[in-house]
Amino acid sequence: MVTMTLVLVLVAHCGKKHENTQDGHSYPLGSAVLLIFGIFCQRGLDPAPQTWSCRLVLFTAYLSATVIFVAYSATFISFLTINRYELPFTNLKGLLDNGKYVLGMLPKSAQFTVFSTSSDPVVRGVYRELMTQPLPLTNEEGLDLMCKQNNYAFLLLTIVNKLTRPYLDCTDVEIPDYAIPVSMGMVGRKDTELKSLFNYYFVKMHEAGIVRRNEDNLLPLKFREEIKDLPSSVNIEKTLSIFIILMSGAILAVLLTILEIVIHNMKSNCLHN
Repeated sequence: MVTMTLVLVLVAHCGKKHENTQDGHSYPLGSAVLLIFGIFCQRGLDPAPQTWSCRLVLFTAYLSATVIFVAYSATFISFLTINRYELPFTNLKGLLDNGKYVLGMLPKSAQFTVFSTSSDPVVRGVYRELMTQPLPLTNEEGLDLMCKQNNYAFLLLTIVNKLTRPYLDCTDVEIPDYAIPVSMGMVGRKDTELKSLFNYYFVKMHEAGIVRRNEDNLLPLKFREEIKDLPSSVNIEKTLSIFIILMSGAILAVLLTILEIVIHNMKSNCLHN
């Protein structure tokens, strides 16, 4: 708005100074501010200026106001439409600080061993304060408790969660900032001669993506989730086209003013000659 106001004042002043128009309209700073502000408030203009430079400035202002209004309307509608959920905690420390949830997992599992033997104070605090006995004996029992109790969290493998999710009576949510990495291996004798051979082919399979493919093949097609790109926030790069249109209109208006001045001076010289 400030740029459009200054350009309009400059263009109108140059046109009036060189007397290259019969417009009769002047745009002092106060009038120009109210005029541009009215345009951004979707107000019409009557009468319209006669010079093409002033018309182009006002056209650019109308175009910019329309784009901004449409962008604001889309953002406002999206804000009212999209459901935003705020998780009570996003990591293990948040779970411990919240204190209202209990944590369940399979007894004598790798996850249980991590919590029972960890030296981390947060993990030890969760183990002592939030893990209630008796623990569920199966994943299905733990997930059933999670659906029936509002303050129950259950820790299990991601692949097991994907397989059991279609059969749950509720909607589960994964906390984004905590996970336990799980490794799988083959058991063999410590001094076996095949150890180096197995390690070599395991590395090759991982580099070729075979391990990842085998993991994906464990999930039936109906259990696989479609990954969708989440809409990102608006930044200066995405709104750059709006500013380009704005500045292009202002520059073109100044160029038209200069052209009108040149044409007026040429006509004046021809009349004097």
